Amino acid sequence: MQIYLDYSATTPTHPQVIERVATILQHHWGNPSSLHTWGQDTATVIEMAREQVAGLINANSDQIIFTSGGTAIKLKLISPPGKPPKAGSNVKPRPNQDKEKK
Repeated sequence: MQIYLDYSATTPTHPQVIERVATILQHHWGNPSSLHTWGQDTATVIEMAREQVAGLINANSDQIIFTSGGTAIKLKLISPPGKPPKAGSNVKPRPNQDKEKK
């Protein structure tokens, strides 16, 4: 019998998560930054997820930032306030987030 002990690197994905992700990928695949219907549909799903995560940890949804991984959030955290992370990173502000701050 083998025992997996490297949970700091990755963990097995819960079957319900796999099912939900598969559904999202099949039905909400549009670019959420686009203005077309598919993109706006995906943006709505992402915002719903942001609100759900915020509710789970008693936070405001505007405090939840989704990134592609650890490097992207590190770049976001070390960037000077008001200055976006260096080009090529996958950190994106929420739609209209920059406009709201002005």
